[in-house]
Amino acid sequence: MSGLRNTAKALFESADGVFARAFTPAWNPLAHLGTLGWFFYWIVIVSGIYLYVFFDTGISQAYESLEYITNVQWYADGIMRSLHRYASDALIIVMMLHLAREFIMDRYRGARWFTWFTGVPLLWLVFACGISGYWMVWDVLAQYIAIASTEWIDSLGIFGQSIARNFLNSDTLSGRFFTLMVFIHIAVPLFMLLVMWIHIQRQRNAKVNPPLGLAAGTLAMLLVLSVVRPAVSQPAANLDKVPSVMDFDWFYLIAYPLLDTLPGQTVWAIAGGATLLLVLLPWLPPMQRQATARVDLDNCNGCGRCVDAENRCCPEVRKADPVIDQDSLIPEQIGCQADKTGDAGRQHSPPVDPFPISSRPDLMRPAPAREKHKNFPQYRLSAAASA
Repeated sequence: MSGLRNTAKALFESADGVFARAFTPAWNPLAHLGTLGWFFYWIVIVSGIYLYVFFDTGISQAYESLEYITNVQWYADGIMRSLHRYASDALIIVMMLHLAREFIMDRYRGARWFTWFTGVPLLWLVFACGISGYWMVWDVLAQYIAIASTEWIDSLGIFGQSIARNFLNSDTLSGRFFTLMVFIHIAVPLFMLLVMWIHIQRQRNAKVNPPLGLAAGTLAMLLVLSVVRPAVSQPAANLDKVPSVMDFDWFYLIAYPLLDTLPGQTVWAIAGGATLLLVLLPWLPPMQRQATARVDLDNCNGCGRCVDAENRCCPEVRKADPVIDQDSLIPEQIGCQADKTGDAGRQHSPPVDPFPISSRPDLMRPAPAREKHKNFPQYRLSAAASA
């Protein structure tokens, strides 16, 4: 497992270097997967509100209204529909890359368990939004999704009557059921926003907006794609016929081929088992704590990594130099030179560092000589200690 993770980590770091050289480090998309997810979410919300103004939620009118949006008002409504579609697909891509990156970089254990734990429900919510959105188009793909989804839900056996019976033919389909799907497509994204807010609550200095240049370039790319390859509907749904040929969206419908080959309860077991595994990953296997470090005043370079909750140095440092200037401490300056094997000093647990020093070559330099920094109080520690 560690070998596969190291290989995947090397691939991610190589790709990160390529994107950093192509887009500059500040606009590297792989370094802003989380903020890009927020950006795509807002594009989907804004474009969805715009489309809802012109969309008719009736069973027979839904397809016709989308055809009007796509073909007659292609220069405005059609572009917004394509933008809505491609931003939704992009959200799936960055979400999966974000999940894979955090797992490969081992950023889901310890203090990060809450962020990982609250991110798992977002997977289900995103797919629910996308699937219900395809349902509203009411073409042959929507017909396939409706029948397959309701049969999958019926396999749970929790409803008194079969939901799939609503799609036996055109006469059995109820407009209320279609209205329910429209409500789901609107309500789920709003609930998803709440979960996204909870998802970042335990993060320090969490960011929800990508750099302006990256956001502008991404939006321009989506607009160009919307013009060059607009999103269009497939033939209208007809419950009196079984659809045989259709274009498939593998971003949101990747699990549906399993419903054609496996029993519904088996697919539920696979989905539930995968979800449970993701939830328990932060504790599988139990995290191995790093050895605690001992502060050695003779080797202390004033890095400031031993400060406590009140931004004060550890007792050994304060005792050695009572007048130490906390403003002169630079926590991210260089690596701590604490002796982990010596007997002197008090033990302190190293703080969680999401950006290890090994990933910052500019921080991996030798500690400056204390003789050259007599004006900085943190470099008077050895003299004060010896006195």
